[in-house]
Amino acid sequence: MLIGIVGPSAVVPETELALGAKKITDAGFTVRIHPQVKKTHLFFAGTDEQRAKAFYDYAVDSKVDALWFARGGYGAMLLLPHLVALAKKNGKPPAKKVLIGSSDATSLMEFVRVKWGWKVLHAPMPATMGFQKLSARDWQDLVAQLHQLGKSEHPLGTLDQPLKFVSRGQLKAKSRPVRGELVGGNLSVMCSLIGTPYAIQAKGKILFLEDVTEAPYRLHRMAQHLLSVGAFKGVKAIVIGSLHDCADQVGSVFAEMPGASSMEKSGDTKVRMKPLRPSLSDAEVLTAVFGVLGKSLEIPVAYGLTVGHGPNGMSPLPLGVTYELDAKGFLSLV
Repeated sequence: MLIGIVGPSAVVPETELALGAKKITDAGFTVRIHPQVKKTHLFFAGTDEQRAKAFYDYAVDSKVDALWFARGGYGAMLLLPHLVALAKKNGKPPAKKVLIGSSDATSLMEFVRVKWGWKVLHAPMPATMGFQKLSARDWQDLVAQLHQLGKSEHPLGTLDQPLKFVSRGQLKAKSRPVRGELVGGNLSVMCSLIGTPYAIQAKGKILFLEDVTEAPYRLHRMAQHLLSVGAFKGVKAIVIGSLHDCADQVGSVFAEMPGASSMEKSGDTKVRMKPLRPSLSDAEVLTAVFGVLGKSLEIPVAYGLTVGHGPNGMSPLPLGVTYELDAKGFLSLV
């Protein structure tokens, strides 16, 4: 299997990429790195046109079986109109390809899945430090998924750890499992696509969401924004992956009225401070952001999927295929 590494998003760090490419090669795959990944333009790995051309180059290359995002960051969604134009001018790439990535890759993964008929695998990216820290099990699962997707339309696996519910909706103890195609990815990216021709369509599907370094109030704002524009209309269930580094951070305020002298002395240790409000636990954040959402929509919302960012978010997850979510919280490929 020949894997082409491209950089549709942010500037790619050379050392991390070299280490990641070696890890993939050592697993028995052939790796080809597009020269574009060495480019820098503003905070991107080249201009929009350069990044789109590189992606299209490998997309139409009959020798390349899969394309792998070098890293995320920001920029992939800017390629979409350019890829539409390239495909219109030069022809749509063949459907027998796989795109691997996560985070900022969300927009491009959904695009190639819907428009080009590709298979997509939500997974860690090679030019990141976390790629070297993958657990043995996550790495074995990822390699196995790649081998499987290279030869079959149907991916591997059943997740063996039940998820927990913040909303059960109509999914009761003896209910039939909720069944649907699993789509989605990064919550911030999904919000950014609203109002564009590339917005993720989740009606009649199970929606997967994850994010990183977003304060709970921002998660709440994005979820409510998607709700208000109808993005959740007809969604059968929501499964939440890793929300890495999204803990509630509470600022400090004066515990009492300070004296004039204290106000004049910055950093005066005698001034008593207190938290502005009680800090929300992770469970309270999940309930406030997603539990309320599930109850409003009357659908199941489950969390605990080890997919997304950070050490608890490195499991590979095939998207665009049918899953079932049962009353015990098991999410299984059909």
